[in-house]
Amino acid sequence: MSIHEVILDHVSWGRLARLMPTIPGDPAVKGRRLFLSKDVMDLVDTYRTKAAEARRCEAFRQELDDFVKGGQVGVCLRPFEANEDAKLGLLHPPEDGIWDIRSVNPSPGLRVVGAFAEKNSFIGLEWAPRSKEFLGRQPLGDRNSREWRDIIGNAKAHWRRLFSSWEPRTGDKLDEYLSTNCHLV
Repeated sequence: MSIHEVILDHVSWGRLARLMPTIPGDPAVKGRRLFLSKDVMDLVDTYRTKAAEARRCEAFRQELDDFVKGGQVGVCLRPFEANEDAKLGLLHPPEDGIWDIRSVNPSPGLRVVGAFAEKNSFIGLEWAPRSKEFLGRQPLGDRNSREWRDIIGNAKAHWRRLFSSWEPRTGDKLDEYLSTNCHLV
């Protein structure tokens, strides 16, 4: 059984959901796939009664839609060196293959932490606000914080529960992760 087949099994069991563009008929790029845990999917697809929370979640959902529709993505392969143009960043240690998808505007910044299962297939497993509390979650704070260590550790554990026979995809070249509309930052 391939990892792609395992992903599809997890989708059928409700453990993962494939994110499709919000606008019906707005095509997803055939090669770029984003699968999200229930927790992450709830972040971007749950109705919010507070306007500021709703706007923030909708803005993040639009950024994720842009990813699956093949929009341009700035990628940082060097932990701790990402600039404001990086939408995807490899986290430390790089040999573990754990990444974050970054959304910085509007405040608070949000992060989805996960890994590539195969080229063009990202699995988003955990989420957290970057610099201030949001929806009852504490911010990640400084890169050496307990919160950062916890979210990376939780993503690794979540990956092992879902894909015990496979390691996250690793490599040192951008084209090992994404095939189109991406650039190093």
